[in-house]
Amino acid sequence: MTSTFGMLPAARRMLAVAAGSICLAGALLVPAASAHAAETPLAAGGSGRVVVRRFALITGASAGGHDRVPLRFSSSDARAISRVLSELGGLGPTETVMLLDVGRDAIRGGFERVKAMVAQARTPGVRTEIVYYYSGHSDENGLLLGNERISYAEVRAWVEETGADVRIAVLDSCASGALTRAKGGVHRAPFLVDQSSAARGHAYLTASAENESAQESDRLGAAYFTHYLVSGLRGAADVSHDGRVTLSEAYQYAFTETLARTQTSRGGPQHASYDFQLAGKGDLVMTDLRATSSSLVLPPELGGRLFVRDDQGRLVAEVHKLPAQPIELGLPAGRYRVTWDDNRRLSEAMVELGAGKQTTLATSQMVALAPVAGRSRGAGSDAVTDVATAGYPQPPRFALNLSLVPPLDSNGGIPSHNAFALGLFARSASLTGASLAIGGHYVDGDMRGVQLAGWVNIVQGRARGVQLAGLGNLGGGGGSRGVHVAGLANVDRGDVAGVRLAGAADWAAGSMTGAQVAGAVVTANGGTGAQLAGAAAFMRHDFTGFQAAGAVSAVNGNLRGVQLSGAGNFVRGEVRGLQVTGAVNIARDLTGGQISVLNVANQMTGLQLGVVNVARKARGVQFGLINVAEDAEGLSFGLITFVKNGIHEVDLSTNEVGATALNAILGTKTVYTRLGIGILGGGNDLPGGRTVVAGSAAAEKHYLLQWGIGGRKRLSERWFIDGEFLGTQYHRSSDWNVADAVTGSFRLLAGVRLAGSAAVVFGPTYNVSVGWENTDLVTGTGFAESVVHEGETTVRMYPGLTVGIRI
Repeated sequence: MTSTFGMLPAARRMLAVAAGSICLAGALLVPAASAHAAETPLAAGGSGRVVVRRFALITGASAGGHDRVPLRFSSSDARAISRVLSELGGLGPTETVMLLDVGRDAIRGGFERVKAMVAQARTPGVRTEIVYYYSGHSDENGLLLGNERISYAEVRAWVEETGADVRIAVLDSCASGALTRAKGGVHRAPFLVDQSSAARGHAYLTASAENESAQESDRLGAAYFTHYLVSGLRGAADVSHDGRVTLSEAYQYAFTETLARTQTSRGGPQHASYDFQLAGKGDLVMTDLRATSSSLVLPPELGGRLFVRDDQGRLVAEVHKLPAQPIELGLPAGRYRVTWDDNRRLSEAMVELGAGKQTTLATSQMVALAPVAGRSRGAGSDAVTDVATAGYPQPPRFALNLSLVPPLDSNGGIPSHNAFALGLFARSASLTGASLAIGGHYVDGDMRGVQLAGWVNIVQGRARGVQLAGLGNLGGGGGSRGVHVAGLANVDRGDVAGVRLAGAADWAAGSMTGAQVAGAVVTANGGTGAQLAGAAAFMRHDFTGFQAAGAVSAVNGNLRGVQLSGAGNFVRGEVRGLQVTGAVNIARDLTGGQISVLNVANQMTGLQLGVVNVARKARGVQFGLINVAEDAEGLSFGLITFVKNGIHEVDLSTNEVGATALNAILGTKTVYTRLGIGILGGGNDLPGGRTVVAGSAAAEKHYLLQWGIGGRKRLSERWFIDGEFLGTQYHRSSDWNVADAVTGSFRLLAGVRLAGSAAVVFGPTYNVSVGWENTDLVTGTGFAESVVHEGETTVRMYPGLTVGIRI
């Protein structure tokens, strides 16, 4: 259903909102679902119980192509949805797939992973649910992932293909209402009235109508729709006050708040939209506040708008509360700042939430604030008031902040916009210039310039410039660009770009562009550039560039570039480039090369060079002592080569000098290696053989070792031709450690298959035999033979014949 609120007069708009709420609440009736794997009682008189298994695919994409401005909060929005569903919606890390700033193939793979989870969980008495969330760019035709696109038809198809009983999709992107238009969003009355009936169907929620923009707010630090959806799921939408937030409650809260807060924004009013096909009785529960470790209760006497920020200053919930009704918010344990706007004055209180405790905010805790005029976003006569900040106190501006410890500073203890900050410990609302703090400097907002601290620099907003700290540089999620140097750690919850140096660890929750260097561990969410670490370099998603680590390099997504490591390289996705390490290379799909003691790949196209090479499908060259593949097309050079659909035979053969050997022949369909052992009788033992001096080495029986490489051409189902290069080394039977001679042979063998897998091979050979210390082991007839004696070495070249049986 595409909303038309923007064309209604105010009175009709209010009626439409109310009607939409009633209609949606009545239509989204399905069996009640509690947290993950919770058991929900059935209707009265029923004896069974319903177990709900919920899974989620959470995606965020900041890039929408070269003609679109990158989004700031797509990744943080995705994490906020993941957190609230994890804390209150029953999702664990094994039930959630998080994909940030990835391409079309990765998202398709994410759906396949969720589909496999659903299939594994589907058992009698279990109802499966999936939630798909997307925050990013889109247009009227589909989702935009950089230069790639996923059509709305594909989104629908992929969601449906998961096979879950209940399928929920939430899109926070421009023109996403086109997804719901495809089905029309027609309301249907529920027709299943027995809770014992399994719920079936889907619900698609979008942040905007098909012809509208989905907007972000710098002050909220999130997209409007996602921010209010998360607030609703945390308890702001619990109008029934039963401690559970249903799908209809969460949608209606997000719809109403998003519309109200974007009415006067530059992008215009934003109308959420939905399409559903759900059947059953009872309302679909999205979050259960009783599952949280702590909660904040807003008492009945509070009325108006309340903002809840964590101890890092991040806005985690926003509630539009009516008087006389309490609201409970499920939040992690910790310290929170609550701001109350009752349309007459502003008040604030600090609240400490204990683990496993329910804490009520008392009005006596609220301290009045002095309001100031709201700031406008933009400039000029058409500048629009930011509804998220209007009427709230704005930090004053002071060029210089001289601080001992907050609040003992020259700014009167109020975090202010500063150009310069000096002292032991200092706190600023923002910094444009430079700061020098012996202990540390905390910036609530953005930093542009240079920060120097003996211990720690903390920036909650964006950091642009240079940060130097003896202990650490910490970022709150706004992202950082520039140079960051720390004696212990650089940590940022947002995107990072530039050069970062740390003595122990460099960690970024967002993407990385540029270079990261750490003495111990370096990690980022994904990105482009270089990572260097003394111990480990780790990317949680796709990476393009260069990794180097003294111990381990790992990429959880796809790698395009080079990995260098002293111990191991691990890539969960596709590798296009080169992996080099002293111990282990592991990749799902490889296009390029792997050089290591052990190389492992699912599909390999290129080169594997190591002691042991393993691939499910190998297309290229495997070079090592041991090569293993399920399916190989190309060349495989190794002492032992095993290919499941290749050649694996046992050969018993003899030749013109009476050397009899048993060989294992292993390889691909066309190239194989031969490894075997055998025996050569003494010179006087063979009838017609050359007479040698009794008691000499040539008169003694010898054992032999053989290794060779060959190629096969199949002529028909029965006939084939093998060409081989073979090396044979002879050891005395009386002393295995003494090797008297070696023979190199070229064989051209014809083979014919008999009954079953047995075959007979025969054909000519040409041999070059070298004996040393006056030893000449060859006992042939001397036909067409060339002999060279030089000192104690004898070189004998002669033709021969090989006959054998293979199984």
